[in-house]
Amino acid sequence: MNVAPRDFLARIVDDRRRRIAEMERGAPGHRLRSALPTPAPAGRLERALRRGSRPARSSSCAEVKRASPSRGVLRGTVDPVEIAASTRRTAPRRCRW
Repeated sequence: MNVAPRDFLARIVDDRRRRIAEMERGAPGHRLRSALPTPAPAGRLERALRRGSRPARSSSCAEVKRASPSRGVLRGTVDPVEIAASTRRTAPRRCRW
């Protein structure tokens, strides 16, 4: 089965939209929302984001993405260690490693 990536993803999106529309007909969103419990207090990530950044410390997380389902190979040769080293060399001095 040779299907172009865009066609394949378009079929997935169309199917998901159809299934969501069917579910909405069975149970409207306002009825589902009224049945939800009161949300729990914000988690640590949300509290940290609301508090703002602290100048003494900064954190980050990175992902090395070699390929994309829709675009294929993004970068032929990837050396995650070199990317990390380069990032460390160019990061602001206040970052702690």
